[in-house]
Amino acid sequence: MDNNFTFEKLRDFFDAAWDKCMAAVRDYVAYLSVGEMVLVAVFLSLLTLVFLWLMLRAIKGVINRRIQKKRAERKAMLKQDMRLDRVVVQVEDEAGDDFEENDADVMDTFDWSKENKVHKSEESVNNGDLQYKLKPCRLQNLLGLIIDLLARGAEELKLAQVIMYKNQHLNSEDDVIYTIAAVKLFVKMCRSGAFRKMNSDKVLPRENIALFNLANGDCSLVLQLLETYIDDAWGDVSRLDDENEKRRKMFEIANVSLCFGTFAMLENVALASGAFELAIELNPKNTVAWSRLGDAYKQMGKGDRAVWAYANVMNSDSEDVFNQQLANASRALYSYYKEKGKKEMAAKMLEESYDYYEKIGINTPLTDRELMIIGIVEASEKDAFEDIVDDLLSK
Repeated sequence: MDNNFTFEKLRDFFDAAWDKCMAAVRDYVAYLSVGEMVLVAVFLSLLTLVFLWLMLRAIKGVINRRIQKKRAERKAMLKQDMRLDRVVVQVEDEAGDDFEENDADVMDTFDWSKENKVHKSEESVNNGDLQYKLKPCRLQNLLGLIIDLLARGAEELKLAQVIMYKNQHLNSEDDVIYTIAAVKLFVKMCRSGAFRKMNSDKVLPRENIALFNLANGDCSLVLQLLETYIDDAWGDVSRLDDENEKRRKMFEIANVSLCFGTFAMLENVALASGAFELAIELNPKNTVAWSRLGDAYKQMGKGDRAVWAYANVMNSDSEDVFNQQLANASRALYSYYKEKGKKEMAAKMLEESYDYYEKIGINTPLTDRELMIIGIVEASEKDAFEDIVDDLLSK
């Protein structure tokens, strides 16, 4: 009874206070002129807008903090899953001593060293009972994995081993290695602002959008940027008087043409061959361009021209010739010499290429642990390509 009485008194008090306030407002308004009433209305409107703006900012801040928190939790969870330091693996060395595995970051577990012994539980997955689980992936469909692992700081040759294992020889070792190199060069050009410095009237895609599309297997926007860069750089060459500077610029265009051709190989091999021919025209001693041109001709079914291109690699006196191009040319010429009945020469070519690719480890199957790590990476990358691209371009 006392509680109800108190509540009724409070209600009567607030009702009376409200009535007095409203009466005071009516009396105040009654004495205002039209101009003063307009000013008061404008002031109240502005005050209301400021209040709404502050409320919207507060709400936006709360939403952004929640998004950042969820992203941080997701990254922390992914990092925890991929550190693999929750499990202690006991391994015996040759002396019979036991040691515990050290904590390692996900990419530090990729080790090329042949001296490191592998526990039986981590032996390479090359036995027949697991082969049915592995379906070859087209190189174009592995571009997202390349970009993801590059963003994580993967070492280039280890990355090539991962892609080669997933690809299962649908492409050659050279295709895989140079596709990775092309992605790295494109990212480097994006970071340096090379595309933003171009003098072009074309409406060009943003670098992050082009890289995002590339991660999803679409090379068209990357090719558009590279083509525009080549055209713009060629215009710069025509304006240079210094021969050394002109030659340096031509070599630079040749490298970008190689990058263009490597991406084009995934969609249009005829377009790729034209890019490689341009690279050779700009730098005739570029053995990488000759090797890539041989690959393009071979893929187009132009066997004789492919042999001619590979022969230019084998017979090159350039100091820039690398074992990789020699191995690729040897592998391709093996088939040619075998068809011509030159078995000894073919066997020599094949052995030379095997020795090189075995040395760099690109055809070595992944271990159980590496397969688990790659599985975690692939499971998380589809919904995170935007963040992956942003991270890669901001480094």
